[in-house]
Amino acid sequence: MALRDKVLGVLIAAVWGFNFIIIRIGLQSFPPLLLAALRFSVAATAIVIVSRPPLPWR
Repeated sequence: MALRDKVLGVLIAAVWGFNFIIIRIGLQSFPPLLLAALRFSVAATAIVIVSRPPLPWR
């Protein structure tokens, strides 16, 4: 496995773990359904901003 793959794996695990801290802090300020909607909106916005690679659909 390449070093780049290992670093990306650790980065994904770190972001995933940091997500639980953000959820705990967010639930002190927002109701659970609103927080879920906000997180979904941020994720959807990030998906729209990042362009798709120029590959055919097939």
